[in-house]
Amino acid sequence: MMTSLFSHSVYAAKKLRGLVVLIDFEDAPAKISLSRANDIFNTRGYRENGVNISVIDYFWLQSRGHIILEHDIFGPYRAPKPAEWYKRKEATWRDGVALGKQALKWVLDQNPDYDWDSLSLEKDGTFLSINFETSVRIKGSGGTHYLGSDFVAPNGVKGGQFVGGSLQNPWNRHVNIFTFLHEFGHMIFGWPDTYDTQSNSHGTGIYSLMSGGRPDVEPIGAPFLVKEGWVEVVDVENLKNGSITLKENGNTILRHCNPADPKEFFLFEARNKFITGNSNLPAERGLLIWHVDNNVRTANTREQMTPKEHYRVSIEQADGRFDLEKKVNRGDAGDLYSPGKEFTDTSTPNSRWWDGSSSGLTVNDIEFLKDDMISFRVSLETPDTNESIKK
Repeated sequence: MMTSLFSHSVYAAKKLRGLVVLIDFEDAPAKISLSRANDIFNTRGYRENGVNISVIDYFWLQSRGHIILEHDIFGPYRAPKPAEWYKRKEATWRDGVALGKQALKWVLDQNPDYDWDSLSLEKDGTFLSINFETSVRIKGSGGTHYLGSDFVAPNGVKGGQFVGGSLQNPWNRHVNIFTFLHEFGHMIFGWPDTYDTQSNSHGTGIYSLMSGGRPDVEPIGAPFLVKEGWVEVVDVENLKNGSITLKENGNTILRHCNPADPKEFFLFEARNKFITGNSNLPAERGLLIWHVDNNVRTANTREQMTPKEHYRVSIEQADGRFDLEKKVNRGDAGDLYSPGKEFTDTSTPNSRWWDGSSSGLTVNDIEFLKDDMISFRVSLETPDTNESIKK
């Protein structure tokens, strides 16, 4: 089902190419072979225990067929010091950066004919996707860093950003691609974290790659699909008959923007369990409602839900319990909107803007239809009051 979902694109997919260097250590030899790493990153339809979707399939599926992301794989490069040296108390992420530069020099020495011009570039002219996969997690793993200007490829291109990660972390029994997918979101697309980096709450929990981290890999989420132009956006004001039908995990997102501030808006996304090859939703299906305020520069570190302190990207949880903000759980079966649920000025949560003013938006009459379709009615009234109602 997944491999044919977007097989009939009417546009040409954008091809992106990066580089991955496998790095191991004398006290932690590589457990993942070059060919296996290539399968995990580049092989369509590849699956193994713990990896229910390959990297290339993930971005192809999530981008709705807009992106083909491939990587050339090299290695393993044997680090000059044991893994324990890179994990010692005094070690920092800078040691990981230095190791990455040494690994790239090894790639240069071992592959003098490699075509560096085949790699995709950032807007600033640096390489788009340089990555180091270490056989164990070390200082600097699980993050996006900068190589600095002292690495220059034979074609004159500087290194720029890179991701350091491990496919086998201590807390995972099997290989897990989340770290690379999440960091690609930062490095390649510039998406912000939507988890609470201060660990006081759960941000957008299991509903976005940028806040996830479970063994099941989460979908990217409507705000980023819209930002990249990977889906059709229908604005509430343009609905002809006040109703809309959305395909679950489909190519259309409904949006309602604050007319006084276009940086604040609601997004409506139809979801079911099978968007990334994993059963990663507590609810079988439903509407996922996002509240985005791009005026917020602190990402999702403010869980107070007040006009002055709130998330940049919020999930409107249909059960009204605000478990994500209260750090009760990272998502449960009550979060998605299903038949009988309503989203209005007076519901909990409500459809008001963060300043408390009415958006005039009502969403109701939700129906689950055949063929993974969800229909619902949308009404938009001209607000006649600015009386504040708490979320």
